[in-house]
Order: sequence, then structure tokens, then C-alpha cells
Amino acid sequence: KDEVRELGIALGIDEASVWRHPFPGPGLAIRILGEVTAERCAILQQADAIMIEELHKSGHYRMIGQAFVVLLPVKSVGVSLLQ
Repeated sequence: KDEVRELGIALGIDEASVWRHPFPGPGLAIRILGEVTAERCAILQQADAIMIEELHKSGHYRMIGQAFVVLLPVKSVGVSLLQ
């Protein structure tokens, strides 16, 4: 990948495209466990956008070759023991 990125920069391809993660790769549906619906695809897209934004904010985006989220068929509730 490093050689391909170097070549892309040398060819004048914009930096955002050269460093872009290969999402969605095989597609969104493979990252949704359980029933695939339009609503669940939208949730996954929103979660992915948040994760990519946080990687950029933290300065980790270029350190990671590919990052993605997976939507699991699990519903949980957070409970705080703090009063």
C-alpha cells in the first residue's frame, strides 16, 4: 500500500483519495449480522462516519490501513452504579 500511495501522490492524485480507507470493501451487507434492512444500513453508515471522523480527529486515520464498523443483532442497556 505504501508504494501505491507514493505512486498516487507522484501522479498528482489528491491526498484524500490516496489515503482513503477501502470502505465499504465487500459491501455494507456483509457487515450487518442478522437481517439487512434499509434502516440497519443507515445506522451502519452513520456509525462508520462517526468512527472515521474520530480517527481523523485523533490523528490515527493514516496509521490504520482499514477500519470499519460491524452492526451486531444485540440490544443492550448501559446501567450506571453511580448515584
